[in-house]
Amino acid sequence: LDMCAAPGGKTMHMATLMGGEGVVVACDRSARKVKVIADLAAAQGLEGCVRAAKADATKAMPPSVEAHAPFDRVLLDPPCSALGLRPSLRPAGAVSVTGLEQHARYQRLMVARAVEALRPGGVLVYSTCTINPHENEGAVAWALRHFPSLSLACQEGERVGGPGLECCGLTAAQSAMLQRFEPGGQGEGATDDLTGFFI
Repeated sequence: LDMCAAPGGKTMHMATLMGGEGVVVACDRSARKVKVIADLAAAQGLEGCVRAAKADATKAMPPSVEAHAPFDRVLLDPPCSALGLRPSLRPAGAVSVTGLEQHARYQRLMVARAVEALRPGGVLVYSTCTINPHENEGAVAWALRHFPSLSLACQEGERVGGPGLECCGLTAAQSAMLQRFEPGGQGEGATDDLTGFFI
């Protein structure tokens, strides 16, 4: 399940990696964006394994998505403050503390829906394109507190990026299992030419 799939690049990548085995359900709350995802899947010959569906990630799954549940894997890349993107095209003063807090609350609604959609023992991947700890490490800490069945898992294969921040109630060991990519070439996980994001 790709809960916030538009414009569809991650969905297509997952479907390609699956090699035609299984189904990726790609959701977005915009009917226009769902059509874009479906058209992209058809253009790439992946319409057999991609199911694009209109669904709001903060609400219960509609029947078209529920039919595929529970999911082995859930990707949640929710709308965020995008503080990791550069250059920032926001006017000065467009980001406020209140706005950042609203993003975090909104994301927690989606995390709860993601956990509901996940089969026991399944994998939930949470990622953002922000460097705001409340939307990243804060979301992970919140999920671990509210859903005791969840636990963190180490990434398989070569690790890229730096560890998460030890904040928001996460231990050093938990933070080390997260991945933070810092823009600008300073600190662990930083690169000279990369947007900031979190996994």
